[in-house]
Amino acid sequence: MSKEMLGRDLRLADRELGLDLTALESGDLETVHEEYNLAQALFMRLRTMEGELAELGHSNYGSRLHELIGEANNERTRELARNYAQECVVQDPRVKEVVDIRVDTVKGEPNRIDIYMTLEAVGLSGLMNIVYPFYLEVA
Repeated sequence: MSKEMLGRDLRLADRELGLDLTALESGDLETVHEEYNLAQALFMRLRTMEGELAELGHSNYGSRLHELIGEANNERTRELARNYAQECVVQDPRVKEVVDIRVDTVKGEPNRIDIYMTLEAVGLSGLMNIVYPFYLEVA
């Protein structure tokens, strides 16, 4: 299988006011492809509230992580985050299997958890690792 199955899309970058497209020096829009495209797509899926795109015909797209905002950073919350992340990423048909998901606290940042995912993806011969930071409090 080929990495090309993971696709290509416009690259999105975090800016102060949200996500934005990025341009190359030539003026063309920058793209991401292969495993970087899958990682970006999974980040977008995790960032989107489940049901947020229902009016566009994608009622199941997104995650339930937003339900954890305001919760204490404890074992129960981290286990829910783990479950919500797994529910979310398996929706992408390019994810063959979620091999492992671990949720850890971040030293010095009591309102942040990092979600570590190891995935088997269509078109990749090895495993793919992603770390998704999630904040339990809105800044």
